[in-house]
Amino acid sequence: GKSILKMKETVTSLATEISPENRMYSFYVTTSTDPEEKLVFSKSVNAPTTMLIPFNSWAPDNKHFYVQEVTPSAVKSFVFNASGETFADASPFIDVQTVFEEKITDYTLREVTGWAAPSLLIINSLAAELQDGPSYWLDVNRKSLTRLSTSFQ
Repeated sequence: GKSILKMKETVTSLATEISPENRMYSFYVTTSTDPEEKLVFSKSVNAPTTMLIPFNSWAPDNKHFYVQEVTPSAVKSFVFNASGETFADASPFIDVQTVFEEKITDYTLREVTGWAAPSLLIINSLAAELQDGPSYWLDVNRKSLTRLSTSFQ
C-alpha cells in the first residue's frame, strides 16, 4: 500500500505482412510520500511477446519488485530496485533466468512465485525428466541461490 507499480503499454507499430506488431512497455513507481510517477524501466517487444506485473511482485519492504516477459516459449523474470537505481554491478535489473542458469546446471527454472523475505525471491525448478525439482531462494542483494529443503509447489 505504500508503493505502486504501474505498467503502461503503447503500440508503437502495427503488424504488417513482413513485421509483427511492436509494443513499448514502461514501468513506473509512485510512493505515498512521492506521488509523481518515476520511470524505472521501458522495453520494446514484438508480438506475441508481452510483459506483465505478476501477483506478489513487490518485495515485503517495497525496495524491489519483479516483472515478467512472456513469450511463446518462456516466461522471464526481471528484478528491479524500486528507486530506479542500478544494482551493485551497475546493471539496471537482475535477469533471474540468467542468474539461475549460471549457477544451477542440474535443473531448469520453472517459475518465479514471489517474495519470501525482503531480498529473497522464490524460484521453482524442473528436473530433466520434467518432474518437479527443488525450490530456491534468489538473494537479489548478492545474486546468490540457496537450495531449499521444502518445495514451494
